[in-house]
Amino acid sequence: MGKREENAQKTRVAILETADRLIAERGYEQISVAEITRTAGVAKGTFYNYFEKKEDLICALYHSHFEVLNTGIDALVAGDACSGLRAYLEGFADVVVQADVMQARAWVRYMLLPQDGRSKWEDDADALGALLQGLRDHGRLVHDAPVDAFAVMLMTHIYGIIFLWTIHPKRTVRQEVQDFCRLHLHALLAPYLPA
Repeated sequence: MGKREENAQKTRVAILETADRLIAERGYEQISVAEITRTAGVAKGTFYNYFEKKEDLICALYHSHFEVLNTGIDALVAGDACSGLRAYLEGFADVVVQADVMQARAWVRYMLLPQDGRSKWEDDADALGALLQGLRDHGRLVHDAPVDAFAVMLMTHIYGIIFLWTIHPKRTVRQEVQDFCRLHLHALLAPYLPA
């Protein structure tokens, strides 16, 4: 990577980190592009070299927060299906909680709106679907396990927990995800586990 590309990457990261912090402090709606760029120490026009509009920040922040979790999917297919799915779902909850409720509120608002033709819902269901497909490919689930249907069902439940948390921040997202996994995950997967 050349010096120019390195500087561009640093500028993009500075904008994202500043936006992330400001959203956590005051909420997405209460900050402006001008405030983000001023706080990041870059010109307002520089913002538009990286993002077409303010809403694009949400998608970029969401992807950056979930990058580590999603790159770890390959490792989760090595164990049994319930353990891999539990680790992913609990990790998903951890990322959301660590980002804070103000960030989650912005994500909830924009996660269903298409960005570049795709919604965050599709990205999240696809990531979970990739884990389920990996489990099926590695023989942890039977060959006819309905991975797409499972991905939609599980992600819908997790989204519901997150949505409720954005309304009632005293709820415990990770505990609710753990309870769901403990009480329901094995029963849901049982017909599709190899004998």
